[in-house]
Amino acid sequence: MSKNSTFVENVVEQLVGVERLAVRRMFGGFGIYRAGVMFALVFDDRLYFKVNVANKPDYQEAGSAPFIYDRHSKDKAAKTIALSYWEVPAHVFEDRDLMFQWMIKSYEAALQTKAAK
Repeated sequence: MSKNSTFVENVVEQLVGVERLAVRRMFGGFGIYRAGVMFALVFDDRLYFKVNVANKPDYQEAGSAPFIYDRHSKDKAAKTIALSYWEVPAHVFEDRDLMFQWMIKSYEAALQTKAAK
């Protein structure tokens, strides 16, 4: 088992009791879904939750940062892309009740994004 999947197991353990939770491999990481809606991703042993205007300030105040990656075009030019997923701060990850509260806000952000499409 890879280090990455061990971390994902830790994340799932923190979210025990969340109904209809699913984990899927994607792009070298993992997507975490609730009832078919992706609200979190794991990449390089870091957990990121979906943010929007309602919960983004929580992450900013905690000194968190968004998930970013470099997209390369056909001409090899790199463009840095920031997604609307921000890293879950350690103090949140270590507190199951707080983790659940932040997960609910993340799930609600994901539902709003899905409804807007």
